[in-house]
Amino acid sequence: MILFMEKTEFRATYERHLRGLAQAVKDLDKLENKITTYRRTLSSLANLCKDSGENISDLQQKYADLLKRVEGPLTDEIRKVVKASPDPVTTHDVRHALRMLNYDLAAHSNPMATINAILNRLADAKEVKEVTVGGRKAWKRMQPFFGEY
Repeated sequence: MILFMEKTEFRATYERHLRGLAQAVKDLDKLENKITTYRRTLSSLANLCKDSGENISDLQQKYADLLKRVEGPLTDEIRKVVKASPDPVTTHDVRHALRMLNYDLAAHSNPMATINAILNRLADAKEVKEVTVGGRKAWKRMQPFFGEY
């Protein structure tokens, strides 16, 4: 298709595809936030079922199978936590959110230091912004730039 385009069509086609990519990125952000919300809710509901003596082991296996498809490396999970939060998050907030998502931090000898280091790397990469909240270091999502698309 591209080989048969007129030279003047290249820019217009590029702009159209750029708008499509920008929309897909927006849609992906929404989906990731929705998945994170479902994960938090399911974690809370699992605790309530356990406390009430209700057996949901069959459902938890289905959840575990789905989790394998969406759970990523710790950096990705931290990125999702920050993106899903409407407010800046501290290292403690991130650890709590990861626990609510049933993310296993046992492999890390000092999870708080690991989380802090990852947040600092994400800030250096301009994926999150470091702010101060109540005298404590916190991070918030960078607003994505989609320009006029």
